[in-house]
Amino acid sequence: GLWLATGNSVALLGGKIEYNGAVVDGLGVLDFNTAMSREKRWLGDVLTTSENPFGAQVIGYVNSSSVYERIQSPLFELSLGNDLGNDKESGADGIFKDGIIATQLTGPLLVKNPAVLGFFYEKLTGAPLELDENDPIKLAYNNALAQLTKRITE
Repeated sequence: GLWLATGNSVALLGGKIEYNGAVVDGLGVLDFNTAMSREKRWLGDVLTTSENPFGAQVIGYVNSSSVYERIQSPLFELSLGNDLGNDKESGADGIFKDGIIATQLTGPLLVKNPAVLGFFYEKLTGAPLELDENDPIKLAYNNALAQLTKRITE
């Protein structure tokens, strides 16, 4: 199968979720735990490197109080906002394992990223997604990519 989890729903895939001294079970689909902070939220724009299953940089936004522990197969590395990743230190974000694709990046992940949309479209239909360079999705992506790339070099 193919799963997509975005934003705070990623925590549900793990084994345990701890918040304010209470521990609840996640779905246990993957072997990691989540510690949620009452005192801190991590938020900001992010940009990934292009070394990922989608073959292009991914843009997005993180708004989370979760720190993920023991994730062994990250989805990508963050080049902007690398303090917003899984453990809030290494720059690794998300999970890519056994058909599960999960990231803290919030929506609209698919609409903001033509390569991600194309990846899922092809997995689900067997045909490539064809967007021309004047498609609004591509134009918006290219604009956002240029703006976020500038922030890395400033």
